[in-house]
Amino acid sequence: MNSSTRPRVPALAGAALAVLLACGGGGRRPQNPAAVSTVALSPRQVTVQTGGSVVFTATANTTGGVSTATTLTVVEPGGGQIQADNATYVAPATAGVYHVRAALVAFPTVTDQAEVTVTDAPLLGGAMRIVNPLDSRTSDRVAANASLRVAVAERPGTYTLSVLEAGRGAVEQDPAHPSLWTYRAPGTPGTATLQLARVATGEVETRTLVILEP
Repeated sequence: MNSSTRPRVPALAGAALAVLLACGGGGRRPQNPAAVSTVALSPRQVTVQTGGSVVFTATANTTGGVSTATTLTVVEPGGGQIQADNATYVAPATAGVYHVRAALVAFPTVTDQAEVTVTDAPLLGGAMRIVNPLDSRTSDRVAANASLRVAVAERPGTYTLSVLEAGRGAVEQDPAHPSLWTYRAPGTPGTATLQLARVATGEVETRTLVILEP
């Protein structure tokens, strides 16, 4: 058999393989960076008085060198303002339930949202006391998986204490002392928001804790 009559299958197969490799075939397609990017906004729920302010923290996780920059906005028109620091929310003069949204700048469809209850009821203001903190100079720090005590500062009434964000720790009331609770921090660093509420009047006070590395 001379060269002019040899089968050309190997040459065709080689050409097909070259095209396949040039197109990135033969391996996994790279994941869409937007599909694996996330944004988490903290606190997820908070109560603030009309005209008051709350500082939010937006944490972004991305891949492939995508920027973790985020931007905060208020969903409802007239529902408050985000300050120039892109973190501080200032409540409007009208009570209601509003929402703050954090979006990834690179992929604006990747978002998380927090609920803000704006109330014109008076706030407790200093009723919450943190006992035996990690650092004696401040009462807003606790190590991951550690605990601290929370008390009401000599004010009559029935109170409840709760953690506003899911999975950011737990509180347990002391059965012998109804105005005393134990807060146990989660195992991961970050923040957690405690909310103390007076049952009879609806007055509230919030405190953001910083969860440190264990």
